[in-house]
Amino acid sequence: MSEAKRENTSKKCGQDSCSFKIAELPDACKEKIHTFEQELNKQGFWNIALVAYQKME
Repeated sequence: MSEAKRENTSKKCGQDSCSFKIAELPDACKEKIHTFEQELNKQGFWNIALVAYQKME
């Protein structure tokens, strides 16, 4: 998750011009994401990073 915190830029999506920012999540949610990354790794899906984005309107 530390990599996600370093990313400061907004993401733009398609034709409807919506934008996203890195979501600020509670530690418990970050831990669940990290646990799921580890589970993917165990199943052979190497170097997967899961990132949560929040839609900005």
